[in-house]
Amino acid sequence: MTVFAAMGVMITSAAVVIYSAHEADELWDPMKLVGTIQQVAVVAISMFTVVVSTLAVNIALRTSSLLFSANDFANALPKLISFAHGC
Repeated sequence: MTVFAAMGVMITSAAVVIYSAHEADELWDPMKLVGTIQQVAVVAISMFTVVVSTLAVNIALRTSSLLFSANDFANALPKLISFAHGC
């Protein structure tokens, strides 16, 4: 997740320099940035990267929120609810 975030900042910062004719605010939106690119292969790779990044973030957040919720349920009624049942 850190690599994806760092890549996003570096690519967008480079796009501000490369696409200086465009508004800088537009280039911080990944969809608008990819919309300025004409090569199909670059667009396909960019969209694949967006999908993988979205999945990675959502999986990590859902897993951590599940563990926190399971602990809450298990601690609320420890005799009735185990960690496994809380999940």
